[in-house]
Amino acid sequence: MILGIIDYQAGNITSLYYAVRYWGEYVKILRNARECMDCDRIIFPGVGEAKSVMMVLAQLHFDEALQRFVEAQRPLLGVCIGAHVVLSSSEEGNTACLNLVPGQVRLLPVKKGAKVPHMGWNNLSRPSDSFLFSSVPEEAAMYFAHSYYPEVTDKVNILSYTEHSVLFPSSYVFESVVGVQFHPEKSGMYGLYVIRNFLYWSP
Repeated sequence: MILGIIDYQAGNITSLYYAVRYWGEYVKILRNARECMDCDRIIFPGVGEAKSVMMVLAQLHFDEALQRFVEAQRPLLGVCIGAHVVLSSSEEGNTACLNLVPGQVRLLPVKKGAKVPHMGWNNLSRPSDSFLFSSVPEEAAMYFAHSYYPEVTDKVNILSYTEHSVLFPSSYVFESVVGVQFHPEKSGMYGLYVIRNFLYWSP
């Protein structure tokens, strides 16, 4: 297997690299969009602001390459901002995104007792069993660092929810695309299981 990690000049590549290598798989850092189709699956790392990320993706032609990759039904995992830009649009900078998954990115509301950005460990509420959380117990917490969240159009695609000022989707799947709002690469062993489950998932 060849697992590609997109280098869009801002992502948290190192932690994801070692999370994948933990499971013994070959990792290719993608700095050229033409390399995408050499990969069996791709991870889109999770750091950045929607408008600037989309500008870099367009400049490097990753926007077109990811469209072709997903059309070929190859698995793509978006982490944090990666789970945002695969949606249709984002309130962050009123940004048009890749539109690989129907949905919008919303700003977390500021409420008493819930600071924004949402930083730190939080639990997942899982409406049903899914491939993504195999070996991960119900009470497991994951690490979050974000001010926006993904609102996918069809709730049947939501794999987990998390509450922080609002109950929001913290993971979802749509065809061959998986999005996670949390950072599995920073979430200890349970996060590594999430990475493993994506690596060996067949859409």
